Amino acid sequence: MINRICSLLVHHGVLGVSLDDDIFHRRYCLTSVSKYFARGNQQDGVSLAPLMDLVLDKVYLDGWSQLKNAILEGGLPFNRVHGMHAYEYAGRDGRLSQVFNTAMFSRTAIIVKKILESFKGFENLKQVVDVGGGIGVALNLITSKYPNIKGINFDLPRVIKHAPSFPVMMSLRSIIFEIILWCFCVISPKVTFNLTSSLIGI
Repeated sequence: MINRICSLLVHHGVLGVSLDDDIFHRRYCLTSVSKYFARGNQQDGVSLAPLMDLVLDKVYLDGWSQLKNAILEGGLPFNRVHGMHAYEYAGRDGRLSQVFNTAMFSRTAIIVKKILESFKGFENLKQVVDVGGGIGVALNLITSKYPNIKGINFDLPRVIKHAPSFPVMMSLRSIIFEIILWCFCVISPKVTFNLTSSLIGI
């Protein structure tokens, strides 16, 4: 069974394989893809393993039991199981909140470092706002490379309270959309689904 699973992963390039003289004995190894999922394998220690911890967490997996009903009757599977949105649930569950923050930290670090290797659009900026910036990982990486930039991290109060203190960066705990009007660059990952219609209309 293990060999069949590994063979499938080899077929998709997730694992590599070498054959001994005996074709029944195979040695599997990590590839450039699977290295991203190995804890501590990257030079900076970040990987996509925490993201897998999040999506495979029982709280999230329980939502799949309502997938059929959500399709037939509407709504979100997670909401149908837990009675609230996943972000609201994480705000009430300290354990899940930690799992979520760790997953976003690792994923964001990998993506932003790749962006900073080739993207030069930050060079002449003085201020950057990260809307939905979580605990400030993206802005910390950006301002570390471009210390002339003042970073403003913008997220919900329950998220910001876990944010570490980074130099040349401040975190906003309240909804003040006017700040966007005088900023030079706004990073806005998928955040609008967390906002009420009255806030979006501001």
